[in-house]
This record gives sequence, structure tokens and C-alpha cells, in this order.
Amino acid sequence: MLALLAATAALAPTATVGREGTELVYRGASGVKDRVTLVVVRDAIQVFDADDPNTRIAPGAGCKRGRDAVECPVAGITTVRVHAGDGNDLVAVQLEQPLIVDLGPGDDEFGGDAPSLALTGGDGDDEANFGAKTGAIDMGPGNDIADAMTADLTGPLTLAGGDGNDRLFIFGETGPGTAMSGGSGDDWFTVQAGEGPGADIGCGEGADRIVAELADRPGAGCGPYLAGITPGTVSRTFREGALTAPATGTVTLHRDKGEGDAAATLARGTFDAPAGPLRVRLKTTAAGRRGPKRPRVIVTVRTRSGGERHEVTFRSRLR
Repeated sequence: MLALLAATAALAPTATVGREGTELVYRGASGVKDRVTLVVVRDAIQVFDADDPNTRIAPGAGCKRGRDAVECPVAGITTVRVHAGDGNDLVAVQLEQPLIVDLGPGDDEFGGDAPSLALTGGDGDDEANFGAKTGAIDMGPGNDIADAMTADLTGPLTLAGGDGNDRLFIFGETGPGTAMSGGSGDDWFTVQAGEGPGADIGCGEGADRIVAELADRPGAGCGPYLAGITPGTVSRTFREGALTAPATGTVTLHRDKGEGDAAATLARGTFDAPAGPLRVRLKTTAAGRRGPKRPRVIVTVRTRSGGERHEVTFRSRLR
């Protein structure tokens, strides 16, 4: 019986990690759900499987088995590459080297930070939550989620959802070359970036929703939105920007509590308007009749045409 167990263990699929030139390459085992973590600890990259740290990963060239992980000295490593393979995999990283990830087919999850990230999701409903200073993310076919935390960007950052109903998020900042594209499907784009030149957004086919800031630029396949807003001051006779196509929608003014946080609703109005300059008479609320006469406000404009929705929020002062 012991001999049989030993033989079975020897035949079990095993992931590998080792040096290939200046790259450190992890290759997942076929037919296995990988749960791999790669993290820099002092002068080595430690690689381990959360389910079985001691036996699931075989060390290759330039690596050795440590007490709780395979250890690979960082000296000379210019890039880390992960091939997760098939199965519903989980990949977690905390790295100081550029990272290339191929999640492969399956419903996969990726999380962590690297200075540069090139990620391919492959077939399946994948989720990626990450921080990077530059990168190219292609989630592939499936109902995917990509959530990017950005700061101190050093280069372009692109998020592509591919076919399917995708959700793409950017939080932090945008830079030159920041872009999002949804492909076919009912996609949701969110940009909350207080600094930077804005993101280019390509919606593609489907009923898409955008929650964006003034600097962001909706493009091909996106629904009507209010362009050309000048945020300095607004009035209850709202006259700002121009609709890119006929749309219905709402304009709402909230008192600004500071740091962009909205408080009580001061005025609101609805519209059903053609393309061109937007004019909306707003109704003052009870809260709007109290307090200072020219408060700082948070303005939210929502537009809708069929299944397409767009929302933009900006700070201003009520005149």
C-alpha cells in the first residue's frame, strides 16, 4: 500500500519554477487548480502553493526548495513569467520585477502588485485586482472583472475586457495612454482618478454603462454623454456642455462636504433633449433653500439612451 501511494504521488501533476535566461518562469501543472503565490522576501523570490507549500511546486534551474517555499535568488532576474495553465487558478504576487501572466482557460483570479504587468486572461470568467505603474491587460472571452489601482504611472495602461459582460475599474490616477475597451457585451466602466489627463474608453457592442470624470473620453460604441462641461460655476438654470446625441437623463446638485464627498441634495431636474447644448431648469429642494447662497457643490449628470448609460460627476460652485 505504501509503495502504491508513493507511486501515485510520483505521478501526480507538479508545477515547476526556474530560471530561463534572465526570466523566472512558473508553469502550472496540467489539470490542476493552481493556488500559487510569488513574493519577494529579502534577496529571493519565494514561490509556494497555498494548498501544499512543500510538494506541489518543483524547483528548476536557479531555484531550490526552502523550508516553506521554493526560493529563487532575485539577482539577475529581469522579468517574472507565470503560465497558470488550465483549471480555475488563483495567482497572487508581490513583486519588484516586471510581470507577464497567462492565466489560461478557466475561471481564474489574479491579485497583487508589480511595476509592470502584461496579463492575458484566456477563456473563462476571470478576475484581476492589481496595482501597476504601466501595463496591458487583456481579460479575454468571458464575464470578466479588472480592477486597477494606479499611482505614479510610468507608461501606458490599457484594460481590455474582450467578449462578454465585463467590469473594468481604474482607481487612483490616469496618464498618457490610459485606455479601456469592453468588446462585445454589456460592459461597465468606472474611472475614479483625481489626477491625470483622463482615459480613452471604447465601449464596443452592447448596452454599456460608464461612470467617469470630466477628463475621460468615451469613444466607439458608447452612448450619448454631456461633452464640453466647464466646471467653474453652475446655476439652477443648468446650462452646461452639449449632448453628443439625443438622450434622457438627470442633473443633481449635492452640497460638497469637502474632498469630493457629496452631502444633501440641493437641486435636481430631468431632461429629454436632442443633441446639442443642454438646458435644464433644476428644482430647489428644502435643503437647498437653507444654508449659504453660493455653496460648493458636487454635480452629477446622468444620461441614458436605450440600454446605454453615462454618468459624470464634478465639483463646482453654485452661482
